[in-house]
Formats: sequence, structure tokens, C-alpha cells
Amino acid sequence: MIKTSRYRHETSDLHSNLQRKIIYAFPFNIEFDALETIVHDSSDIVDKFIILESNYSAYGDPKPRRLHKRLQNDSSYLKEFREKIVYVFLDHFPEDGRKDGWIADRHIRASLGTLGVKSIINTLSPHDIILVTDIDEIISRETILKLKSQNLPSEPFGMDFYWSIYGYFWRLPKPTRTVNGCTIKMLKYAFDFDTHALRDWQMSRRKIQVEGYVTLFDIPNKVFYFPRAGWHCSWCFTPKNVAIKLISAQNGDFPRWGDYPEKRSITYIKNNIKNGLWFDGKSLGAVNLNMLDPDFAPQHVLKNFKKYEHIIRNKYENETL
Repeated sequence: MIKTSRYRHETSDLHSNLQRKIIYAFPFNIEFDALETIVHDSSDIVDKFIILESNYSAYGDPKPRRLHKRLQNDSSYLKEFREKIVYVFLDHFPEDGRKDGWIADRHIRASLGTLGVKSIINTLSPHDIILVTDIDEIISRETILKLKSQNLPSEPFGMDFYWSIYGYFWRLPKPTRTVNGCTIKMLKYAFDFDTHALRDWQMSRRKIQVEGYVTLFDIPNKVFYFPRAGWHCSWCFTPKNVAIKLISAQNGDFPRWGDYPEKRSITYIKNNIKNGLWFDGKSLGAVNLNMLDPDFAPQHVLKNFKKYEHIIRNKYENETL
């Protein structure tokens, strides 16, 4: 059991109005578009980006470290942001992770904290904020600014993201909702740096209550979710990279579409993008959103139309496939 006196000695008032440091953490596979968007749109208000990359896919197959190679071979790539990047190399795959994909998922997410946050803990204060996302969950500047300078509504806290598939042009009617953040003191004392436990809040809450941590924190009955907190752009890649993502998926989120060769066909993927279809052939039920919508996409994407055209407009809409 953690001693309350030690905890109180290290902390200040949770809700004090401070300029907190923001630590933004996520795993990386092939998501260069999302990575570039995150760092360009928020680097001036985020203090560190923790980026975890492995030489294994979430399925357990060996894979190249694409980001590491890019950073090593191209000195200009993200040059102006490198001092804020904490690159974490996950050099192993968990035992039984291939058999049970959720073991792999937990290990990857947890390592953002146990390897990443721990490596810079001496530079952080208890009231600083850790944000844990999948890389395709892009938090808006407005949300980060609120976290940096305003009182927290509660902790941990979550976010509602606008949800798009294949590109920002296909918008689903309901947002996605995830638990994304807390103070460094909560990550340290309640979660023992396990950032997966933060994301899996409902299970973690029971553990915290049972072990007595509830006496150290103002644990809410319900998580506060920031509305319109950003964008969740799922499968927002070129068709070639959609196919890579399919075979990289963990062995736990069934059906695992990457196991079906016909689903990896570039023509098949293009047809899904064109018509707004899921991998089971059914309609996504998404709206073909106009890019003039004020919340269409992050600013970096909109400012670089030519580079990100494949996720801004439906390139196959008028093609015969």
C-alpha cells in the first residue's frame, strides 16, 4: 500500500490553475500522415511526444522500423520537432501475444508508460498531463490548450472524437469515445506507469478501489469526456497501406480481415473507399462530408491538400474499378 504522506509530499492541488506540461504518447506502425499532423498542429503546446515503435507487428510478425529508418536517413524529416520526440523502441513481442492478441495490445499500450514516461519522469511534475492515444486519434489544439491551462474537470478524463473511415470525407454519425489522460501523479501512483490501465479504465477502477488508492484520489463515478476533442481517422491510408494495416492487426479483434487474401486486394480496398463499405461488404452508414465543414479535418491536413489528398477527397468516387 502506498503511504499517503509520501503522496501528499510530492503533489500540489490537483485542480490548481497551472501551465502544465503535456506529454502526448502513442504507438507507431505506418501512420506517417497522422504523425506529421499531430506534431505540426500541436508541437508548440505539447512538451514531449512519446512515440513507440517495434520491430514486430501487433500480430507478432517481424517488420521494419519505418519511422526509425526515416529519422536516421532523412535529417530534414521532422527536424524542427526532434527535440520534443522521445522515441521508444520495443524490441520484443510478448509471450502468448500471437495466440491472444489482447496480450499484445496490452503490452504495446502499457510500454508507452513503463518505458516511455518512466524514461523522462525526472523532468516532470506531478500535475503534468499524460495523453495516451492510438495514433489515428488526433487531439485538437483547443482541447490540449484547455488541459494545459484550465482546471481539470476530473481525472482520469476521456475524449469524444469525430470518427471518419478511409479519409475525412467519410464521417460516421457517432463519435468514438476513449479514456485518454490523467496527471502524472495518477499515472505513477494509481497505475504504476501502466498506460494501458489508464485506457482500460473500467477494469482499473475496480482495482484502484480494492487496493485502497481511492482514498488518495478524487475518483469519479463517471469519466468526463471532452466533446469534439479531435478526430479519429480509421484506416486513413493509401490502399497499399490499408493492406499493410490489415496484416498487422492483432490476433484478437475478430474477424481479422487480414487473414482473407481477397480483402487485401488493392482493387477491393479501392472499391470500399469509393463506396463507403466495410470489409464485410456492408455500408459504413457514413456521411460523405464536405471539406468546407468547419470541423472537417485538422489544420495541417487542410493546409497541405496535395500531400494529403488521398484522405481529403474520395479519389475513386468517379472511377470505374
